[in-house]
Amino acid sequence: MWGNVLEQIKNEISSPSFDTWFKQTNGELVDGVLVINCANSFQLDWLEARYSDLISKVTEKIVGTKYDLRFVEIKS
Repeated sequence: MWGNVLEQIKNEISSPSFDTWFKQTNGELVDGVLVINCANSFQLDWLEARYSDLISKVTEKIVGTKYDLRFVEIKS
């Protein structure tokens, strides 16, 4: 599902923005919540502040369900 979400987002924002903010993310459904795994805290904060609405809209369009979002930083 996350791959489909990314493909749609890629069509809605500039390529540099997509490469900067979305390329290193991964998303998964966990207990009815869309968990978005981010590479670092800066990416997490930026996505949460500026792209939550877009992610929600695209996810609902693709899946037909609106999910709560949770952004998490993946520790290396």
